[in-house]
Amino acid sequence: MTRSFDEIKNLPQHPGIYGFKSPTDVKEGSYSYVGLSGKIRNRVTEHLLRRDSSVTTGASATSLNPDKIAECNWWCHKTFVEKEYLEAAELIAFEKLNPTLGSRGSPSSKALGLSQDKKFISQMEELFSSPPTGSIVFHDLSWAVSKIRELENEIKLLKDKIK
Repeated sequence: MTRSFDEIKNLPQHPGIYGFKSPTDVKEGSYSYVGLSGKIRNRVTEHLLRRDSSVTTGASATSLNPDKIAECNWWCHKTFVEKEYLEAAELIAFEKLNPTLGSRGSPSSKALGLSQDKKFISQMEELFSSPPTGSIVFHDLSWAVSKIRELENEIKLLKDKIK
């Protein structure tokens, strides 16, 4: 099942936490993968278009199949411009969103400390409990066929009304 990733151009070039969902995850509300990036659009492009991230190249025991990604959600926060805050937020996102896979970066000691700060934890838990800052859906061929059928039915109804 091939997906269209045309919508990637609408992703922000800001730092943030992003999560991928498969069609099954969308129904269940879970995530296949959660990661962080200084520029979300660039990182998602590496995963889904260029397919050269370590999680998509099969460089580990488990990997991410870009063709199975149906949705990308992301969260941005004013503190994410500082790398340590972004790394700490990712650790909290792993706990809150419970992805099947998570990025394998090594957070700094400052990020580890921040991820234990009660005020920061509370802020990030609230962020990840709220709707994402943004979301895009990657459509597949079955979606396109379904939309074509809907349009054909609407055209038929319009033609019937004209007669």
